[in-house]
Amino acid sequence: MVANQNEDRRYGCGPIKLSCTQRLNSIRWHVFWQCIFTFFDGFIVSGVVNVIIPALEKRYELSSSKSAIIVSANDFGAFVLLIFLGYFGERRHKPKLMGAGILLMAFGCLVFSLPQFIGEKYAYTISEHSSKNGSCNLCSKRNTTSSCSSDVGEIKEYYKVYYALFIVGQMLLGIGAVPMFTIGLSYIDENCKQKLTSFYIGLTLCSDAVGVATGYIVGGSFLNVFVDVDKLDVANLPLTSSDPQWVGAWWIGFIIAVPAFILVAFPILGYPRRLPGYEELQKQRKSEAYDNDAEEITAQASFVLVVVITICKANMVPNPVHVFDFKILM
Repeated sequence: MVANQNEDRRYGCGPIKLSCTQRLNSIRWHVFWQCIFTFFDGFIVSGVVNVIIPALEKRYELSSSKSAIIVSANDFGAFVLLIFLGYFGERRHKPKLMGAGILLMAFGCLVFSLPQFIGEKYAYTISEHSSKNGSCNLCSKRNTTSSCSSDVGEIKEYYKVYYALFIVGQMLLGIGAVPMFTIGLSYIDENCKQKLTSFYIGLTLCSDAVGVATGYIVGGSFLNVFVDVDKLDVANLPLTSSDPQWVGAWWIGFIIAVPAFILVAFPILGYPRRLPGYEELQKQRKSEAYDNDAEEITAQASFVLVVVITICKANMVPNPVHVFDFKILM
């Protein structure tokens, strides 16, 4: 029985448990990977998404109410799974659930960026002050020819599909992040010394805040790149970033996040259900507790904290700036 426990607590994916990778089998390394994840989660969900909303509204003719639904879809997706996983996830293999959630977020980023790759080129209006050569090979929105009008009508029908993809992508991002922010924090708590729990959890939340700030900065810089840089020769583009018709490359941040999430998911998947030394830590905690119910009280308090955080985030959905401030205060 002891041999089976030792084997179960070795680091590795499936039957592959190399001795050279056992250095990663510690709570410090797990917190490191979790910090990388929370950085990119904040980078995309609370940083890049909030920056690119004006570009999406202009590119796909979205109203403010529709763009608000896109932003809120992340929290709605998380809310569906949050309380359920926070309770029942304690009985499952936590690192596997966390890794699966991260891979789901990578897929969500891919879904969110699909409209750029399956859609048509951006049709903009050429004005005299913005045109370099007075002509353009794209269909102008002011053009009244029958061929152009039919094309524009067909394009607007596709916008409904793109809008649905944005919502689905955001919901996948919200659902995928749930395991890390619920059972992920619990995994840290039960596999480290009690005096280090707050420090490690603080590091993960700090990484999330840094990711948000980075997402605003980097996402804003991506908007200085033309949206169809992957389809056109931007050297001959008759628009500048100061032109009212300009739309920035809103999708680049999501393409960067896809491999980033995948690269973080696999190290997380390699961790065992419980790290080596789990029993010793639990014995030490029981000896430091005032009574035998201390562990249960701590678990209940953690669950209540998750519910309170969810309610606060839901109340601040209409104002992304307040969500950003809330994460920093944590």
